[in-house]
Parts: sequence; C-alpha cells; structure tokens
Amino acid sequence: LFVAVGLAEENVLWGYRQRRTSMIVGVFVFDLFVAGFFLAFRRVANRERRAEERFRETIINSMAILAEHRDKGTGAHIQRTKAYVKLLLERSGSDALYPRKDLPLIWQSAALHDIGKVGVPDAILLKPGSLTREEFEIVRQHPSIGGDVLGRTQELLGKDSFVVYAREITECHHEKWDGSGYPRGLKGESIPLLARIMAIADVYDAIVTRRPYKEPLSHEEAVAVIRVGSGSHFDPRLAEVFLSCEEEFDAIAKKIPDPET
Repeated sequence: LFVAVGLAEENVLWGYRQRRTSMIVGVFVFDLFVAGFFLAFRRVANRERRAEERFRETIINSMAILAEHRDKGTGAHIQRTKAYVKLLLERSGSDALYPRKDLPLIWQSAALHDIGKVGVPDAILLKPGSLTREEFEIVRQHPSIGGDVLGRTQELLGKDSFVVYAREITECHHEKWDGSGYPRGLKGESIPLLARIMAIADVYDAIVTRRPYKEPLSHEEAVAVIRVGSGSHFDPRLAEVFLSCEEEFDAIAKKIPDPET
C-alpha cells in the first residue's frame, strides 16, 4: 500500500513538471486503483491468516481435550495453562527470544503438554488414592509417549510447524532444575526454556485444582510450594518472575474455573 501511494505521489509530481493536467489526473486515479488493490489483497491475506490460525488452534485444542478427557478434565485446565505460559513468557522477557509470529503457537502448543497420558491405563490415571511405585513408573512414561506421538506428527507437518514447540514442552516439563526430574534427568539450562516455564504453570494449576487423588489447595499454598522449589524444582529466575506476578495467576485460576460436578 505505501509503495503504491508513493508511486502515485511520484507520478503526480512528474506530470506536474510536464504541465500535463490530464496526465496528472490519469496517473493519480490509476495509482489509487493500484493502492486499493494492494489494500484489498492485504485484507484478504489477513483474513486467510486468521482463518489458518483459528484452524490450527482448533486442532491443538481438540488433541489436548482428547487427552484431558481421559483424565476427567473439562478443558478449563488447557485454557488456564495457556494463559499461565503466556503470562510467564511475557513477564520474563522470554518472548523476545522467539519470532513474534510464533508466540501464539507457543502458548497454544502448551495445551498439549499432557498428551502422552493417552498411553496411561485408566485404572492408574483415574485412581483416587496414592499410586504404587510401579504405577508411578508407568505415569512417568507419559512425557516420552507424548514426545513420540508429536515426533511422528512432526514428520508429517515438518520442522516449521507448531509441533516443534509442543514436543519441547511435552517431553521436558517434568524435568527439574537440579536434575532430579524425569524422563531424562536434565539439569539447569539443559532443560528447554519453554519446558521450564510449563513446569511452573503445571505445578501451580495441579495444586489449586481438584484432581482424582486430591482436593484443591489454596493459592497461597501453591505460591509457597513454588517459592520453596526455586533452585531445586524450578528455574530460580522464572520462579522469581512467578512470585512477582502470582496475583495474576490467582486471577486466571478464578476467571477460568473447573465447572462444578
């Protein structure tokens, strides 16, 4: 559009220097037509891009809801998690590390972090009491299962798809800063940044919401857990960012509650 308008101005000045009024009018009208064409083209392109983004988000949410449905989830966990990740990404300044066009992909892809639970038997996933050591070892496999699922998806969609971010989060969000996490025992900054962000978001939401094996705890208790876990479970810098905006986490949790059952 700006190029077309610039051409119109240049052509009008040229016509003025040639003292040709009819030419001034002609080229000005023509160039305005060109400018209008470019504007219309940009609007169509923007509509197509928004439609593509809505389609992609629908696919991501559908995959995530399928996984959460087996865990008796309602979809609210998915929406809260995306909001937490977006908040931490922005407040930590980490959003500057990624292409701007990819930022919506990142917090949308965060919804797939537990997709590997589709490989965990219902008897374990929905068990109301404590898990045995053997059962917990099966649960610990879900990040690897999710990574395998997304790896196959990535082969179909290519390396430039949202799956790159989703796989990074899914495989590593149970790793811990001190290396005591799973499945690979990664430590410190060897854990992908997005997975470190998801670790805080996922633990917070797990604490303040009802699960088959526990009743919800308070926001204050969740904040205390993350404060104590700074430097052991959680990236200390990101934990500090969380503590600076913990009231906004509380607001998100209250704005997107699980429906009463």
